[in-house]
Amino acid sequence: MVVSLVVAMSTGVLWASVQPVLEPELRSKFGLSQEISALIFLLIPLSYTITTPLVGKALNKYKSFDLIYMMMIAYGICGVDFIFMGPSPLFLNLPRPLWLLLLTLFIQGILTAFVVIPSMELAFNKCGININNEQTPDAALMAMISGMWLSAYAVGEFLGPTISGVVAEYANFGWAMTVYGFMCLAFVLMMIIIKLYECMKKNRPSHKTSGENTQTDDIPMITVDECKPLLK
Repeated sequence: MVVSLVVAMSTGVLWASVQPVLEPELRSKFGLSQEISALIFLLIPLSYTITTPLVGKALNKYKSFDLIYMMMIAYGICGVDFIFMGPSPLFLNLPRPLWLLLLTLFIQGILTAFVVIPSMELAFNKCGININNEQTPDAALMAMISGMWLSAYAVGEFLGPTISGVVAEYANFGWAMTVYGFMCLAFVLMMIIIKLYECMKKNRPSHKTSGENTQTDDIPMITVDECKPLLK
């Protein structure tokens, strides 16, 4: 549950971080008008809207796929996407034409769908709710989980423009996107640590079970001859 809320907040941060600094970048670097810039702002929600139902169907079809692995892959690609969106000043010879910026924005919406939908389903699964089950789930519990998830996402949408404005004040657009790219890679590292902890927890021997078996072994076995009556 905690992982799902952290992912929700980070998604809000990353999605809302691009908007405050994107319009000045489009106006200063490419000389685009406000009307064209407004159309470019529709790329992320457009690709997200197209991808969301496809991700939902994929999760229903491939139920055995680990949700944390899916979010891990999406965050890794998202970090690379931010590097090309900047482009990052760490790569001095990296060009950034207008078509590449538009492509990275479109991919950003697709990757958001691959993070949001699995994180919501992960929150339901951790609380014992199976949406695909034929039985009707507890509506009150689902409403509480959805409210907590949306609250975490709203906090991220508040922090995103704030952090982006602070970074853009002391650095340019490229460095701002570099910061968010490394944030994505930090989330990947966090999920790797979580999966390693889960694997270690599964492979850890149960001391309680071994103790119970030891106590059972110490009890002497009663044979059939010992159960015979002394007097006939």
